[in-house]
Amino acid sequence: MPHRSTQAPAGIGGWLLIYVVARMGLLLHQLQLTIGAIVIYLDPAVAGLRSFVPLSSLLFYEATNWLLVGLTVVALLLIRRRSRAAIPVNLALSGLWLAGLVVWQFLGLKSPVGTLIDATPALFGLWYFLSSERVKNTFTRTRDRSAQ
Repeated sequence: MPHRSTQAPAGIGGWLLIYVVARMGLLLHQLQLTIGAIVIYLDPAVAGLRSFVPLSSLLFYEATNWLLVGLTVVALLLIRRRSRAAIPVNLALSGLWLAGLVVWQFLGLKSPVGTLIDATPALFGLWYFLSSERVKNTFTRTRDRSAQ
């Protein structure tokens, strides 16, 4: 019987590469929303609005957005370094992203459709980082220990 050498997927490739590229796009989008919220707060007419958002809501939105921006940068750096911490940090990022979306929606800062659309990458991130063989092989050190 011929021996078939099949290597388990590892490294930044496949769906993990798509995830990284999508996270970078979402980071840029998050920065645009964060800056845009300040512009719209200062002049609601820019967005075709007639009323102001309460300052407390704006400050909460800004604080949570900056938290997500910072956590995204950390997550991408950990992925680049192939650190074991990339798994829990990306799970936390996706969980906080979902929590932020729900709270923003209830505060009237996000539309229901926007909430559903923006939840899709976070749900994918949770599922992928919990179930992917590539993620386990890339960010755990078990294969290094077995080689010693």
